[in-house]
Amino acid sequence: MGIPYGMYLLVIVLIHMNFPFLFFVGGYVSHTALPALQSSLVSVAGPLTNLLLWLLALSVIKYGWVDRKHYNKVVMMGKLNLFFFAFNMIPLPGFDGSNFLMALIRAFF
Repeated sequence: MGIPYGMYLLVIVLIHMNFPFLFFVGGYVSHTALPALQSSLVSVAGPLTNLLLWLLALSVIKYGWVDRKHYNKVVMMGKLNLFFFAFNMIPLPGFDGSNFLMALIRAFF
């Protein structure tokens, strides 16, 4: 797995400095050849994590488990994770959605 920790750190610093632009820093996963169904699970794992984080943010907001100081950050976290889920599941080559769909097609057809 390739994770650009330096870029993540830079983005976090820029966010805390109220930098006017939002940067998206991705990572990538490479793995040995897997059976099709297992490959589809690897492809969908990241987006599902984003979906779970969105659901967590919704729960925290709905049940009032966040104070006013952090409310906006939790809302933003939820919105970003929903966007990342939807964006990564686009079925175009290079996106997790394409890998997921192609692996499912190989597994069942």
